[in-house]
Amino acid sequence: MDYASGADVADLASRLNLSPLMLKVYDALFRKGDGRRAADELCTLPQTEGGGYPWLMQAASRLIVKHESEWANPSKWKQLIAELERQEGPKPQHEEEQKRIDRLAWWDEVKVGVPGFPVPEVFHIHPIALISNFAAKFQFTLPMLQHIFPDASANVLQEVVDELNAHILLYKLDSAPRREHFFAQVKQETGSSLLLHNESLNYSAETLTTGTFSYFLKHPDEAKKYGRTKDHPANEEAIANRVYAGQDRNGDPESGDGYRYRGRGMIQLTHRGGYQRFTTWHKTKADSWSQDATADFEADPDSVGQVKYAVRSACFFWVTHSLYSLADQSGTQDVVDSISKVINPGLFKGKPNKMKSESIDGRRGNFSEIHNWGGLS
Repeated sequence: MDYASGADVADLASRLNLSPLMLKVYDALFRKGDGRRAADELCTLPQTEGGGYPWLMQAASRLIVKHESEWANPSKWKQLIAELERQEGPKPQHEEEQKRIDRLAWWDEVKVGVPGFPVPEVFHIHPIALISNFAAKFQFTLPMLQHIFPDASANVLQEVVDELNAHILLYKLDSAPRREHFFAQVKQETGSSLLLHNESLNYSAETLTTGTFSYFLKHPDEAKKYGRTKDHPANEEAIANRVYAGQDRNGDPESGDGYRYRGRGMIQLTHRGGYQRFTTWHKTKADSWSQDATADFEADPDSVGQVKYAVRSACFFWVTHSLYSLADQSGTQDVVDSISKVINPGLFKGKPNKMKSESIDGRRGNFSEIHNWGGLS
């Protein structure tokens, strides 16, 4: 309460001012440092942005801490009400909140009717964290993905974690090398922010004429017309409709298929044919997701931008192209390249250019970083 209210206390945030319980928690988590900002460090522990401690939060979830239950001793909350009234003055809602707390305190009432019921000083555990300590199979965690995608939303990453953990075996992500290669590619496709929605085709006219797309090598005037210049922004729809025209069941530029079925998801599902195959595969796995087994991604391509489908579409590609088998071979640069060739064959065709080189080097660098980190083992 002193810390929360900014009381005039010497070294307010210091470990010297922590309660005995929180001092034990602090010392179990923070093994280094002088503890002068102990309260600050504990308060920022659960934050996922702006200086939090995600790895320590994972460790904190595994602590078993003995302290008085919050369902007992309602009188201890009077200090909270008193502090609120000191700052804001007496208000009717303060009294009502105390009444609500009184009604929630059930410990003494149950103890009267249950012989041998324990005192309120009990051990508190995080049930999911406890189970994960004994689980035989690997489980993704939010801190793991935050390490790989430091600029991504924690809410999005948690959805990814939940989707992956529900289907690790189906997605063939059941070994460290598979996970490392998978996320090396995903990070290059989506960036450190894990952008899952529509593929960006915000290309400059110069880039379009340097070998990125064969169409604009043959039509340099259209590259100037639709590509980004100092005089106008890129016309991404026109670019997509031309560079993807006639590919994998796409129609001609006028059909709009190129833009409609542009890249989406964690490994950029592209072309009408890709969306059709994903729909078929998704329906064959109906037992794994019975609630949305009839989803039609050809009819609703934008839905692939939703987190669960963005994950599934990437894993569909990973599984149906047997990329996990390539990942099993080793962690060499050649293996990274062999997977990259399947995901983006254009990187290794035609004349090299800066964009291609950056993408190839990025995938290699991502794998090396993730592998050396070791957090997916």
